[in-house]
Amino acid sequence: MGWTIDQVYELTKIDKWFLAQMKELVDFEAELIEETKHWDNHDPKNRPDGAALLRKAKAWGYSDVQLANIWGETPAVARHIRDLDKVSPVYKLVDTCAAEFEAYTPYYYSTYETPYTVDGKPVTEDEIRLTERPKVIIIGGGPNRIGQGIEFDYCCVQAAFAMRELGLESVMINSNPETVSTDYDTSDLLFFEPLTHEDVLNICGRLNGGPFLPQGFMTPDAKRAFLEERAKRNLVQGVIVQFGGQTPLNLAKGLKEAGVPILGTTVESIDAAGDREQFRALLQTLNLKQPANGIARNVSQARDIAKSIGYPVLVRPSFVLGGRAMEIVSDEAQLNYYMANAVEASITDAPILIDKFLDNATEVDVDCLADFEPVTVKGFAETGEPTSAGLPPAFNGSARELLDAFQSMASPTAEQAERFDKALGGFTGVAEKISPPSQRRAIIIGVMEHIEEAGIHSGDSACALPPYSLSKEIVQRLKDQTRALAKALRVCGLMNVQYAIKDNEIYVIEVNPRASRTVPFVSKAHGIPWAKIAAKVMAGKTLDELGIVEPPPPKHTSVKEVVFPFSKFPGVDVILGPEMRSTGEVMGIDMTFPLAFAKSQVAAGGALPTKGRVFISVNQADKKQIAPIAKIFHECGFEIVASEGTLHELNRNDIPATKLAKLSEGRPNIADYIKNGQVQLILNTPTKKGPATDEGKIRSMAVLHKIPMITTLTGARAAAQAIQALQKGDWTVRPLQEYFGSK
Repeated sequence: MGWTIDQVYELTKIDKWFLAQMKELVDFEAELIEETKHWDNHDPKNRPDGAALLRKAKAWGYSDVQLANIWGETPAVARHIRDLDKVSPVYKLVDTCAAEFEAYTPYYYSTYETPYTVDGKPVTEDEIRLTERPKVIIIGGGPNRIGQGIEFDYCCVQAAFAMRELGLESVMINSNPETVSTDYDTSDLLFFEPLTHEDVLNICGRLNGGPFLPQGFMTPDAKRAFLEERAKRNLVQGVIVQFGGQTPLNLAKGLKEAGVPILGTTVESIDAAGDREQFRALLQTLNLKQPANGIARNVSQARDIAKSIGYPVLVRPSFVLGGRAMEIVSDEAQLNYYMANAVEASITDAPILIDKFLDNATEVDVDCLADFEPVTVKGFAETGEPTSAGLPPAFNGSARELLDAFQSMASPTAEQAERFDKALGGFTGVAEKISPPSQRRAIIIGVMEHIEEAGIHSGDSACALPPYSLSKEIVQRLKDQTRALAKALRVCGLMNVQYAIKDNEIYVIEVNPRASRTVPFVSKAHGIPWAKIAAKVMAGKTLDELGIVEPPPPKHTSVKEVVFPFSKFPGVDVILGPEMRSTGEVMGIDMTFPLAFAKSQVAAGGALPTKGRVFISVNQADKKQIAPIAKIFHECGFEIVASEGTLHELNRNDIPATKLAKLSEGRPNIADYIKNGQVQLILNTPTKKGPATDEGKIRSMAVLHKIPMITTLTGARAAAQAIQALQKGDWTVRPLQEYFGSK
């Protein structure tokens, strides 16, 4: 627009120093566009000043994606141009010990610097310390946020420990200094870098001593020499992307296309579990049920799908963290509002997922560990090199097509593998030996029953291990279905499956062939480091080699309870739903479920009272189920006060209770009781949401005055049983070692 710094300052009041920096970038970008208009991108000789300009662009922070946008090319082409001009980052060391003594795990960060000349040769100062030890790279989760927190960092730390035990050099890439994975003694090498495709691939190539795939045009002999050299080098054994949450998973496909080996479950299997159409076909093949669902890309499609499925429906954008913008929609008006206001949470052009909502269903998480081996090739990446003649039609074409053909074969024979090997020029060890099915298996490491019913995000729901109310028959069916899914997806590592159980039928909600946020809880409940074991499996070990068997259900009960940040946000409505809101979790452990649940509430900062007054107000749908719960509170000696509608239901069931006025019905009301400390527990299942509603105000006041509050009937039932157990006074504290014996 041609505005001056002074003009922008008058409108924005942004300090002129910062505005001057921004103007420098704007001016340079115009220069970059003009200078590169007539470049021959594939010939450095036709770009005499190209390397200097490109190096300046990188030093000023322009990514390959931004440069590609300027040139009208893809990021891969921008990277290729950098390689031609030998414009690469160098890595500088942050001495963690301030030069007082040697730092065994130095921190590295990348930068672009102008070379200086020594004996006529350009030289840059790269401080990275490399060894010839084989390496495994672990990509962390980046900044902690709702849906992707410290649970995934735990898994990354365990992976680093596992690689060390296997004699491999562990390399951590993470941009978050406030994690255990970035502690000085966790990994052998640590890189503080943005978790982008460009930055991660830079590190992978630097550690491997060069790119994983041939770059640009190469003659067949040159490509053969490249592959032979890479096979000798082969410093990076692989990358672990399944432990850091969604952020590293988003990088997996691009890294694989660049030739970087991905350890564990393949990118194709991860995509198959996440793609609605592929996933539906998989479940049909396995004869497993899922709620009726559909995919919409506009409002009209959403209306048609919801109408055919039947309200209520669960709607959410695809590819988001922590159930962001997920909502239960009861009618078309709500659906129209959702489509107009919530779609922005999704990735551009990503669809909206619509599922039939299973009301009053029990939700269950099942974690498993598998060592299935996909039909893959070893020591070869897709190079595009034409194959040799004389093979069947399925093997003709490029090496990419050759690889796809080989992978699609259900049971390749040794002869077919040998012919495949020869087609690639006789490289040794191309075909991966397929182990007999009996040696590969999936084991169930945890079945967790949610305490809150379906509709509450799994990250916000308390859960118990082992299940506290499910029948043995249902638990066994859950385990069988999970094993079948792991085998079909050829899972190598961890997998989490979310189920809903309604009317004794099991529905598959979601399958994630990666580490889930429940892994640390399951590990602590069993006293077994499952993430470490899984990392070893991903690195090539089998469960048999590691001596791992499926653990029996523990004799004790562990309850995971979540921690919310509501006390930091006065006035916010604390009602739970399908969008995740918790920021932490704690665990209670005891020999019985009620006491384990009681301990979890203490740890979460909401200790249950053992005497006093309880306020009960439930919505119309919950009134038929409230009497048995209220009866327990009455038998425990609690005085019950209730809203008018709930009071009628309690009186009808001969449960003594007193009416307490609503906020708009005069005083004293529930607000007075809360302020005066006259109520010790609140049970309120919502009819309306939002801080402006009477219910929302009550819930906000309860948080402000630190009064335990329960918003689901299942949670209330668990709390009532826990209070009964606490009143008996026979609970104790024991060290974990006593629960796990000699483990």
